Amino acid sequence: MDQPLSLKQLVQIVPVEEKIKQQVFSEEDRLTADQKYRISKLCWALLSTIFEERMRQKSQAMLKEMAEEGKEYEQEDFRRLEDEVMADLLIKLDEVKSQKELSEIKSQLKASITEKQQKTQTTPTLQRQTQTIL
Repeated sequence: MDQPLSLKQLVQIVPVEEKIKQQVFSEEDRLTADQKYRISKLCWALLSTIFEERMRQKSQAMLKEMAEEGKEYEQEDFRRLEDEVMADLLIKLDEVKSQKELSEIKSQLKASITEKQQKTQTTPTLQRQTQTIL
């Protein structure tokens, strides 16, 4: 596996308020290893939640088209959906500049999704958790 993204890179690509990003950036040198770890886990959890929600929306839209419009989808169409949603998400992460970073994000995001599915617990918002960590 490639080198993990730095905390700064990860926070930069997560869709949160600029105020939160700036707070993390300004505090980064003073954060403990545990705080950095917890913030990165929150970022990956947020990205995996976004991915899962987009998957849910797109698969529901496909099922609705099948039910209401009689459109036919093959099983392979549903399998390709994950790759399409992942590609859409990576395109939106415009702060990522290299193919290596895109590959690393995809790999870590899949790991985060798997971990999240195993835990199946709800977490407070990123902002509230970030405030607690800082």
